[in-house]
Amino acid sequence: MKLNRLSLNVVGLNRIGLNRIGSPSRGSSSGSDRSYIDPEVLASLKAVCICYGKSNDDPDRAIIKNLVDPDNPFVISNAAFKLNSGFGEYKEDFTTWSKVAGTSIITDSKYVLTDEKAITNAGYFLWNRLAKDSFKVKISNIPNGGWMSYRYRITEEDTQFSSLSIREDGIYTLPATVAGSDVDFFISTASAPAKDWVGLTITQIPSFKGAFFTDGIDDLITSTKTVQEMLGGSNEITVVSLITHISGTGKYNIIGDGGIQVSDYSGQTFMAGTSSSGEKIVELGDKEKLQAVQYTTFDSKLTIGLEDSSYAYYGTFVFNKENVPVDWIHQVIAYFNLDRTLNPDILCNTIKQGITNENHAEFGDKLIDFSGNGRDIQLNNIAWKGDSGIGKYETDFTTWTRSHFTDEVNFTPSKIEVTGILTTNSILINNKPTPIYNVEIHSPNKSIVVYYQYNDDTGVKRIALVDGINELPSANDSLFVTSDRLNSKGITITQIPSHAGALCLDGVNDYGKVTGMPVYKDYTVVTDREIFANIGAILSKNNPGAFVETAGNSVYSFGQATSGLKFISTRSISYLSKYSYCGQSIAAGAAEDVLICG
Repeated sequence: MKLNRLSLNVVGLNRIGLNRIGSPSRGSSSGSDRSYIDPEVLASLKAVCICYGKSNDDPDRAIIKNLVDPDNPFVISNAAFKLNSGFGEYKEDFTTWSKVAGTSIITDSKYVLTDEKAITNAGYFLWNRLAKDSFKVKISNIPNGGWMSYRYRITEEDTQFSSLSIREDGIYTLPATVAGSDVDFFISTASAPAKDWVGLTITQIPSFKGAFFTDGIDDLITSTKTVQEMLGGSNEITVVSLITHISGTGKYNIIGDGGIQVSDYSGQTFMAGTSSSGEKIVELGDKEKLQAVQYTTFDSKLTIGLEDSSYAYYGTFVFNKENVPVDWIHQVIAYFNLDRTLNPDILCNTIKQGITNENHAEFGDKLIDFSGNGRDIQLNNIAWKGDSGIGKYETDFTTWTRSHFTDEVNFTPSKIEVTGILTTNSILINNKPTPIYNVEIHSPNKSIVVYYQYNDDTGVKRIALVDGINELPSANDSLFVTSDRLNSKGITITQIPSHAGALCLDGVNDYGKVTGMPVYKDYTVVTDREIFANIGAILSKNNPGAFVETAGNSVYSFGQATSGLKFISTRSISYLSKYSYCGQSIAAGAAEDVLICG
């Protein structure tokens, strides 16, 4: 395997194809938390409807407010507002589970234990015999010292319960089970008395948070006004929605026969739309699997999706213009924060994590995934010094030598400290070439001078170093010298790395790997990096596979190579999606889809 020499600060991976990177920043020049939006853009908006913040318990749950026209909200029809028909997708309806009557407050998504009599002699208090998909719950109010469990059978052949231990408040993923055997929540009354469990709360966490989830049977979302009324006399329109297609016909943003049609898109998300000109707008998603059908009539209402389509609907915006500039779309997304629900599958940030060459073992030699999905990058073969570790160091002080073995000097790969009396004025000696690098000098006795003595191609030279940061010239050999060998205790010489905070890989055998990654049909991977030697991949998900970012001047997308790309080796934000590399069009192959770093 060829490995790249590089520094890496941030890795972000999303399963959705972002077709453009570079939306406006969230802040504005006025200091507001809201982004700037041009008044002309705002005036052209006829609908901005967003599901974020809505719940199945809202008194107006069937209404999605229109943020630019309150007289034209979107209306939800035929929804059950639970399970797979409501805000978020819930896997279970707790009201169908068995429990001791009169001992709890229970809704379809929440259970609160209100009486110690809820706990049976066997210890279980909420149970069911039907098959279960995996689902997430938030457990709260476990008493001090108490523990409970979720008991289940994975296959029909299992003769014993498996058990997921729950000993503290938190979020838990409950495994899938088979039908015919009780699954139950069990409390150990030996761990805490039954009365102490009063107040225990189990709350389901839905999938597709921030979206309205339709059942694919009869759920509908429509505008209040007809499109003609919405446009107020204009004969131009552009409609863009953020949707995850699950199943069914897959036609969206429907006006008459016009709209967006998806194909082979189950489980994938898009922000896309079309207009009265027939233009296809794909802000994110697989553009080859999204087809635009031109709007030609405006006498009907806008319908988000057909009844037989199951989908997660996040929001829509409508312009009374066609062929709107890309920047307008970016302004709307940023101003209304329409992309807040688009969370990465994996997000690593070395500086946020605070990993160093000294504390790396505390993290298990991993880059922590801040996405919440637990996909940490396991680092391998990192030396944690020199050009292999956090920051790039030009010399390893542990390879230097004392002038005499009795000299009281401590040193690590990046720091030298005088701890007592020296035999000579030499602190530490190096007989290997070094490039230019920086050190920080600290001396408790300001009358003592630390010198850098070195030999270059023109002879031996000596420079006095100041208390603080100093740039040292390149040298064939070198040493640090003190002006007073008897009173130099406390002097420290600390090497200042380049690429501070970044993970640096040496291009020999350093790499990082993630296991348990999902299969991708689309993707965007973003890195903050600098390339020292471009001889292999920066990030890959196998080849063939979803992607290989930068092998030479080529990238691979689903097994298809695109070469001759403009490649930036200096530090920059790089992104690769299914059809684009840093704004350059690339080809995607038909290969089916381990994330490897380096």
